[in-house]
Amino acid sequence: RQRNLLSRLLFSIAMVSMGAAIVGYGASTLSSVEMRRRDIALQMACGAFGRDILAQFMIESAILGFFGAIIGSLLALAASLVMSELWHIPVSLNAELFLAPFAVGVGSGLLAGAWPAQRASTAPPALAVKG
Repeated sequence: RQRNLLSRLLFSIAMVSMGAAIVGYGASTLSSVEMRRRDIALQMACGAFGRDILAQFMIESAILGFFGAIIGSLLALAASLVMSELWHIPVSLNAELFLAPFAVGVGSGLLAGAWPAQRASTAPPALAVKG
């Protein structure tokens, strides 16, 4: 019963952390879009469509989410092995445990990058260059 409660507590903490990370990453992506506003305007002036800009930012967000999942999985593996050795806690690792973070990483990257990407893709080139 205690393990069940502990696992629920840890899952809740992980979900709150994930929500905070998505919001933080979304803000970072929005800042990146604002800093690259002139580049986006230049791309659009050279013939890029809004869907091209949207795809550019969504692919970038998905790739960053994927690499974040790789780093997170490696850190989780290392932490679980260290805890297993130090505190003699039994650890069981399975394939689903390591496949899920990649889906979550890519999904959260896409979720966090959706609004900034949409904002970048709909900005008129003339207004994007201004200011």
